[in-house]
Amino acid sequence: MIKYCDVLIIGGGITGAGIFRDCALRGLKVVLVEKNDFGCQTTAASTGLIHGGMRYLTYDAALTEMTCREAGILARIAPHLLANKEFIFPIFPNEGHSIEKFEALLELYDKYQKNKFANSHRRLSKKEALALEPRFSPNLVGALVLEEYATNPAALTLANILGGQSAGGEAIAGLEVFEINRGKDYVSVSAKDRKEREIEIKARIVVNAAGPWAGEAAKLAGLNSVKIRPTKGVHITVSPSPISRSAICQAIDGRYLMLVSENGALRIGTTDDDFYGDLDNLEITRDEVGYLMEAASRTIPAVKESEIVGGSAGVRPTVYSWGGNEDDLSREYKIVDDGNFVSVIGGKMTIYRLMAEKTVDLLCDKLSVKQGLCATAEKSLPFVGMDYRGYLKNKYPARERNYKIFAADDFISEKKIFWRKMKAKANLAKSFLAHYLDKPFKLLESDYEE
Repeated sequence: MIKYCDVLIIGGGITGAGIFRDCALRGLKVVLVEKNDFGCQTTAASTGLIHGGMRYLTYDAALTEMTCREAGILARIAPHLLANKEFIFPIFPNEGHSIEKFEALLELYDKYQKNKFANSHRRLSKKEALALEPRFSPNLVGALVLEEYATNPAALTLANILGGQSAGGEAIAGLEVFEINRGKDYVSVSAKDRKEREIEIKARIVVNAAGPWAGEAAKLAGLNSVKIRPTKGVHITVSPSPISRSAICQAIDGRYLMLVSENGALRIGTTDDDFYGDLDNLEITRDEVGYLMEAASRTIPAVKESEIVGGSAGVRPTVYSWGGNEDDLSREYKIVDDGNFVSVIGGKMTIYRLMAEKTVDLLCDKLSVKQGLCATAEKSLPFVGMDYRGYLKNKYPARERNYKIFAADDFISEKKIFWRKMKAKANLAKSFLAHYLDKPFKLLESDYEE
């Protein structure tokens, strides 16, 4: 079987999904292939926040401005997939910074917050902070409160996939690329499905959006131009949550972590460490669990009383940089142009739409087609039947997904009853989504209708 298209996208995470939708809306004949299921790897392992990147202000204010602007666009086109979430940032005397110093940073951040329709920060006294969250460590000197957006990364990815499909694009999950041959007029890509059936796709241009696997995909095409510095991010989830609101805490190495409270559980993350192991077999180590628990317990001592009930791990396709700490690496993106093979690496979920726009601008130019105006900043994303509130309870974004929830040895080895309950809930969610994926979606906005 042979398919022909203008653009073939390899990788069905949020980056590939965004490019897919933009291509389809501009009238390009586009096909997207994903070897697993849409949004089930790096995207699914994210914290699930659409945030402006306050910490970037210390070294890349332009990135903060850009992320806040893109967060504002998402708030307009996908209000059904985003929710305002307040984070309490308790300040302790032993952290080496005064509350006034942190507040000065937030006052600067407030200027960018307007771009994403968020409220300015608030300052809380020690008494006010402990009144809101009595289980905070009592030695805090005060707290700051800031707003960000929460989302379900799986739902956001699927919304982009469905938006692209409604505009004429074709997206195929469970199709793994194993051979790429670059010709003069077409790039011939060979892939096989889960039943080992082969398919050939001939595309005028291939977009490599394979995330941490981008280097491997480029090598299949005979290229060594894609250089990434893969960094591993780990989250753990504890239940019950000792706090009712979300918070920010500082780890022993000075990094700041997010404590996301949802549905009675608390998600703690994330780590940021160089990783050069097996991308298809990630594990969570005891050291990683210990690091996250120690950080959370600094702010909330009672977290040690909760049970570790789950976790997730993913690898970021960070743009390569030599030296420096992993946490200091830029979250900027890079488009690597190799003629009829274009790779997109780096970036973050908050700016996926902008990454797609710049990529498709390049594709239209290379294909010598009349470049239509990018519509992704104006057209609403469709409803996908999955609320962001289900994110912590459900890590199964699409049908037939078999996502491993990684455990750390004896930390959660005794939770067999819990896992049975989780599996039952996950199967329910998978069945629900399968219903929608097998049938046409009822789109949210009339402008999606043909």
